[in-house]
Amino acid sequence: MNNGLAEWRRHWGEAESGAVAQRVLFENDAVRVWEIVLEPGEELAVHTHALDYVIVTIESSEMEVRDQHGQRRQTAMPRTR
Repeated sequence: MNNGLAEWRRHWGEAESGAVAQRVLFENDAVRVWEIVLEPGEELAVHTHALDYVIVTIESSEMEVRDQHGQRRQTAMPRTR
């Protein structure tokens, strides 16, 4: 994961990244659970994941993601059962 963060900083610079999500639902020494609710066309601020992460989706959706190199890709997020 550290290589990804270094690449992100090379592409995006040292500017402060935005929040990963809108609010923290739970946090302890081992895990932090964020809630993200996005309407169609809505965006999150440019941000990076410095730690490992898992995404759980309540509803299926398609979204555009930019990787640490700034490349855009479309991804489909199936509903997590």
